[in-house]
Amino acid sequence: MRPRSGMSLLETLIVMGIVLTLLALAVPAIQRARSAADGVGCKSRLGQIGIALANFHNDYGRFPPPQHVASTTIADQTIMTRGGWRVQLLPYLEQTGLWRQSVAAWEQSKRPYEVPPHVGYITPVSAYSCPLDTRLRDAHPDPEGRLTAFSSYLCVTGSGRGTGRLTDDGAMGGIQRAGFSMSEILDGASNTIIVGERPPPNTFQAGRWYTSVSAWGWSYLPGPCGGMMAEDPVYKPGDPCEPPFFFSPGRLDNPCDRFHFWSLHQGGAHFLFVDGNVRFLSYSARSILPALATRAGGETVNLD
Repeated sequence: MRPRSGMSLLETLIVMGIVLTLLALAVPAIQRARSAADGVGCKSRLGQIGIALANFHNDYGRFPPPQHVASTTIADQTIMTRGGWRVQLLPYLEQTGLWRQSVAAWEQSKRPYEVPPHVGYITPVSAYSCPLDTRLRDAHPDPEGRLTAFSSYLCVTGSGRGTGRLTDDGAMGGIQRAGFSMSEILDGASNTIIVGERPPPNTFQAGRWYTSVSAWGWSYLPGPCGGMMAEDPVYKPGDPCEPPFFFSPGRLDNPCDRFHFWSLHQGGAHFLFVDGNVRFLSYSARSILPALATRAGGETVNLD
């Protein structure tokens, strides 16, 4: 009688152990590869925004207004100043159709949260979200119950350090000034950040891409949405979060982290510089971020 061929129980267990060990080694490697790919994707999207900003500047001689403004110092009145910088960049990000819809919507209603006509309020734009944040592929109800589309990126409105108020000394300006020209970036385009990462909290009370205005009005509670200072020492009336807020790790389940730059990437966040370069800054760069945020602060910064 011929003996049966096959594996013994011991041999089977050994093989299973080897397979499980290989899987245990492979999973972290796959996760690291995915994380690296998401980092490249995020950097690429910020790079697209940088090109769009440069093209906008070429057309109008200055950067767009950072957030919804009723009036602007921009001389060329053909720019639609409602909505903020992300709406202004739509034609430069292959979103001409949505841009035209937005222009028509603002002519019909000054309330950006009214849908219709403001379809942009509920339309996600992939260029404005980090690939790592899969939540932003869809619109979500905000605390008011309104379906809303969100963004991972905010413009940098200034340093905020030691002022106790909005500084508006960033490249795009702020509430008091709607966009500076390249000639006014006295610290140098390669030394000035203009856009950074900040994922919306799970409460979705911040980060709308279409406008900085909600049905709550101009109160601090719904935002920030359009722009943010590198550091914020200002208390928000009626909000339980306590300042100061500065570049540091955050959590999606902590609504207070909406008041400072951070990202879902490990160890830091991506920032777009005025010259179009995108750099990943570690949280150890917290001390120099306010200097990078000013357009004409005269600070000496060593990025290395």
